[in-house]
Amino acid sequence: MSRPLPPAPSPPARWQSCLTCSVLLGLLVGAGGLMIGATWVGLQLMVNPNALAWVNRYLPEWTQIPIEETTPPQSLSEIQAAIAQSGYRAGAAIPLVEAGASPDGPTDMLIPVLERLDPCEASTCDRIVELQHYQPAQGRSPVALFHLIQRVSITGMEQSAIVAPLARAGLDVAGSSRSLPFSQLELFRGGPTPGVWLTLYGTWSQGDQSVRYGQIVRFNPRQGYLRALAPWVSPTNELPTWQEITAGGAPELVINQSVGLEPAFQVYQVQPIPFTPDPVDLVALTLSPSAIADPTFENALTLARSGLWSPAQASLDRLRNNQALWTPGAEAQYDLIRLHAGVTQAQANQAWASPSQQILAQLIDGRWEAALKTLESTQPHRTEIVSLLKSDRGRLENRLDSALRVYPGNTKLLVWGTLLRGSKTNAADGLAWLNKQLKVSADARSQAVAMLRLTDAAILATEPGASHFSQIIGSAEALPGITPSAWLRPDGEALELPAGQRWYQIEVTRFHDGRDWQRSPFASLGAPTQPAARLWKRLGLDTDNQIQLLQWTPDGQQQSVITVVKALRTTGDRLWLLAAGEPSLSQDNGRSPRAFALSATALQWLAPSATSLIGYAQQQPEAATPLVSNLWQVLRQAGYLTEVQAPRPEDLPLAIQELPIQQIDLTADGKPELLVTLYADSLAQLQPAKPRPKGAFQSLLFDASGKLLYSELGQPSQTLLAIATLSSGEPAILLSDANTYRLQQWSPQRQAFESTP
Repeated sequence: MSRPLPPAPSPPARWQSCLTCSVLLGLLVGAGGLMIGATWVGLQLMVNPNALAWVNRYLPEWTQIPIEETTPPQSLSEIQAAIAQSGYRAGAAIPLVEAGASPDGPTDMLIPVLERLDPCEASTCDRIVELQHYQPAQGRSPVALFHLIQRVSITGMEQSAIVAPLARAGLDVAGSSRSLPFSQLELFRGGPTPGVWLTLYGTWSQGDQSVRYGQIVRFNPRQGYLRALAPWVSPTNELPTWQEITAGGAPELVINQSVGLEPAFQVYQVQPIPFTPDPVDLVALTLSPSAIADPTFENALTLARSGLWSPAQASLDRLRNNQALWTPGAEAQYDLIRLHAGVTQAQANQAWASPSQQILAQLIDGRWEAALKTLESTQPHRTEIVSLLKSDRGRLENRLDSALRVYPGNTKLLVWGTLLRGSKTNAADGLAWLNKQLKVSADARSQAVAMLRLTDAAILATEPGASHFSQIIGSAEALPGITPSAWLRPDGEALELPAGQRWYQIEVTRFHDGRDWQRSPFASLGAPTQPAARLWKRLGLDTDNQIQLLQWTPDGQQQSVITVVKALRTTGDRLWLLAAGEPSLSQDNGRSPRAFALSATALQWLAPSATSLIGYAQQQPEAATPLVSNLWQVLRQAGYLTEVQAPRPEDLPLAIQELPIQQIDLTADGKPELLVTLYADSLAQLQPAKPRPKGAFQSLLFDASGKLLYSELGQPSQTLLAIATLSSGEPAILLSDANTYRLQQWSPQRQAFESTP
């Protein structure tokens, strides 16, 4: 539970201060703003007579406002100590100085007040609960002293607002009303002046999804006023930036909310408002309502709202030449459309390795004819393209529906609409949709039927006919109980748990359907209400329904249990299996890793023979030289060695000479990599005073030339547990990381190991 922060000092009001301030501020703001300014001044002085101390910096000494000293000014160290005494922690003080300013002495500063979270997650151990604005005290002092001017409470952001961009993009995420904290506060430059712009932010993660969220904070140095403004969310994990998007000459605040190939930018303009303490605000630039009452303009906005940015821009380009009709508001909406269109055009022009991604980029950009030509020319990949259409959660369908409202009867649109509906179910449903459309020409019907035939053949190709052994990989966790109605049985019988066993839920990350490997997110699982027998057979569970669950102890010992799959369920593009097995795996209230799940034929474990480092050096002295040199530098950087240069292999410390080395090709380049295992005892011999690693061992991986490819030093939660070969012949490593196991493979493009679903 949060502790209450100490109340702000409330010294008695002084009528002399009120009178002086009211007169002086009235002169500053002018006769037109006298009433508003005086009202605000009076309120400020009633609440806190010191709140207008900032005016003194602009006044001659003989007219300055008296400052109450009931709470004497404090030094920075005294402020930090006072916050700590209240049970909180003071974050780093941030000078509130405008860009380009060069103050002579102490400046206003902002101190975030931090509260320790319990339980603590690695990335969010502290949350910001308050911002405190301090102003330099008048007079001379050997140490800079400050008055507390303003306190702004910070509450964080609701999880449902954070995941909203992911949900709009069709991803399976669940939000809640739980407030997630802000853990960081940073200045960000480039904004309009006068003013100092900052942002609070935090990070939310779930699986492979990570979203940065925050809130804009602005300080008005003219009035000495601080306030929190617009909240923001970025699924691309980017901080907001200032960019000149519109033609007004002033920068706008741009927040990247793009997900995958779907561009989404939230743009705020700085607009004046009648608020004396800070007379500007952030106003979102939107596409509603239409800036001008013109059918062409409104149709273009309809296209843009559905994601057809390029067709919308092309339509407005023609209208934009009519200067008598065009307005600044229309130009701003045009610029917002142009910003998004630039992204979709670049994606559509890009050469994609996958035909399905090429078609997706073309459809997102509204290139209907080009996408049809790509489909016609990629016969071997039509199954992949059908899977893409099956997995559409509305982004393509919404584009087609909007385009048909603007261009009814367009042949290419009708063909894609028929193809999309037919791919999701069957050809009959596609034709039924086509028959309901207006202005369907004979040519459009002919093309739609021809493309449906191609699609129908691809759909049939995705359904393997013969039974096959299951090849399934995923992760598992124990369930305290189940809701039987949530699970589908292939035979429709009731679910029963054998005596002495427990339920395990397995999330499938990849499976072989008898033809190809399918990876999560799965594009063509079918509807959740579809008979389970069809998917059961596709998974190979009709032939082999046993799944092995594996866990590793911190010292590398393996635990396992064989389970029997009883049922399955799907949600969108995700797949789970329900299995029963012995309760022999550790399930310590979620703190033990989820089990690694695999069927017997999914992969083959490898155990290459090991030799000592000195033995390897004697067998291959030329290859050992760069290995020893780089290994020495890695250990030196980690604090286990002090000498700069590595000695000859025979002069190495005994603990290094005896390190085991395994040779195995993990990058598929035909050359074996070198896996070096660092046991905790060996590291302790090198540096007894250094804390022992949590695990029994750590791994380093070098290529044949001695270059370091992978290291666990400095990453106590990550451990390389095993090496395997998938049934496709591809090498992989199995890692334990925090609360899960991850299968990783080498990426030639990124020159690193990365997770593979």
